[in-house]
Amino acid sequence: MEKHAIYGLKEEMMNVLPNGNCGSCWAFAAQALVESNYLRYYNSNNDLSEQDLVDCAPGYGCSGGWTDRALTYMATNRTTFESYYPYKAVQGNCIKNVQKWVNAPYYVYIGGESSVAYYNYHYCPVAFYFGVPRAFQYYTGGVFDVADCSSIIGYHEMVIIGYAPSYWIVKNSWGTGFGDNGYVYYARGKNLCNMQAQLICTYGQLYNGK
Repeated sequence: MEKHAIYGLKEEMMNVLPNGNCGSCWAFAAQALVESNYLRYYNSNNDLSEQDLVDCAPGYGCSGGWTDRALTYMATNRTTFESYYPYKAVQGNCIKNVQKWVNAPYYVYIGGESSVAYYNYHYCPVAFYFGVPRAFQYYTGGVFDVADCSSIIGYHEMVIIGYAPSYWIVKNSWGTGFGDNGYVYYARGKNLCNMQAQLICTYGQLYNGK
């Protein structure tokens, strides 16, 4: 692994948690973006509720969803903290009587992988989804790179929190037992498994009504 020219935002990230047997990676990605903004503007690390998004945001709950729609939902309806609406890894009815303190900041779609480092350095982590090749399930460390992404087993969302010359430093949501303590070093500069199909960054001040 390269030990030079690395920029990262791990200090802005909450702990890597497992999404369990629930396809809620989109919710974990959305909240990771907002948590980073929260720390930047309020100098406080707070774990936001993925379950709020699974139960209440537009999408299919544990069967999948969209990070941009989750951010739009939070901009209008706000969200709450993990301690008020804890994660259960199953979709339930939306609990509407929970106090929701935090809204989502602005978000933008980034034009391509070549712009990710700029946004990472100046503004924010970057969420992306990709087609998951079977080999990804067995990733244990090093730079993840595959020659063929034509045969995939599904789609997955993660968050780029930093970079080195040949890889992205990526936060996953499969717990600390996966990869490098929950993180992935994802090959950079080749649109691996169509990872630049949708790149999202949040920026600007968010509302904290607590």
